[in-house]
Amino acid sequence: MSEAAKNLFDNEDLDAKARAIAEARAQLDSGQGVSNDAVKAWLKDLAAGRRRPPPCG
Repeated sequence: MSEAAKNLFDNEDLDAKARAIAEARAQLDSGQGVSNDAVKAWLKDLAAGRRRPPPCG
């Protein structure tokens, strides 16, 4: 294996990462997120064997 490509994460696109983070923050700011409490409740149900659709934002 060449030194230039040791693994998948060596060539990280920092500009794409920054754009993705900015887009995610804008979505959260506009109310498109899912609350931590809703996710925790869903996960507790899954752990108890109660299957239901994941929470949506």
